[in-house]
Amino acid sequence: MNTDVGDFSKFDASLAPLLRKLNKHVSLTPVETHQLQQLVVRKEEFRKGAEVIMRGSHHEEIHIIEEGWASQDILLEDGQICIIGFLLPGDTTEINSSLTPKSDFAVKALTPLKTARIPAKDFKEVLAGNPNLTKAFSLVKLTGEAIDRELLVNITAKPAEERIASLLCELVFRATNVRADEQVPLHVPLTQADLGRALGLSAVHVNRVMKRLRQQGLVAVTSGNVTVLDWPALAEYSGFRSDYLVKYERAPEESLAMVTPKDAG
Repeated sequence: MNTDVGDFSKFDASLAPLLRKLNKHVSLTPVETHQLQQLVVRKEEFRKGAEVIMRGSHHEEIHIIEEGWASQDILLEDGQICIIGFLLPGDTTEINSSLTPKSDFAVKALTPLKTARIPAKDFKEVLAGNPNLTKAFSLVKLTGEAIDRELLVNITAKPAEERIASLLCELVFRATNVRADEQVPLHVPLTQADLGRALGLSAVHVNRVMKRLRQQGLVAVTSGNVTVLDWPALAEYSGFRSDYLVKYERAPEESLAMVTPKDAG
């Protein structure tokens, strides 16, 4: 009989965030969890600033993020860096990377990073024999596409204040959604330069916006880190709604807007 796996503490820690994410979309069985564990060929650690994947490289393996944050970067001709996405615990590098002759973007560690690597070929073979896992990863991919669309709208249709506030709300929500406990991680390990690179804003513009957000008691800023002091107020300020992040999940999750820093401990 298929049994839903709800507690992933007894499984390989490197896969726990991914398993929790997948289990929000489908009911994972112990057999399916074991299949994914068996795919791990090695674990790696990267220092902050290290390249996990170089732009222009071809790779036959997929990185699963266990701990830490990474960015997906494109280096422009004038030397500027454009961040096109963020990878958090439970996220993976491109699943179809083996079909791409060369990666058109780099993956860089924004913090100290731990990953597990699985061969793309073996992963595809597991999916081919398991419709439930195929569905789970397909739904995760749809969520990723929804995140990309939201970022596009954010950049093209919102003022700078709402762009930054919306991105911070999204990142906190995503980080919370794969945790085993109920603690809300309100620290976003991004510099103001990172925010500017992700949202098409100059460093001066980001600095002005962050100053206004600080003055309203919504965030605190230190070197290389933004702390969200009042998530519900920041979400209201930016008009952020989490629908696009949870619409493919099995059951609606409790709104993060109901959780305050005081509740989170």
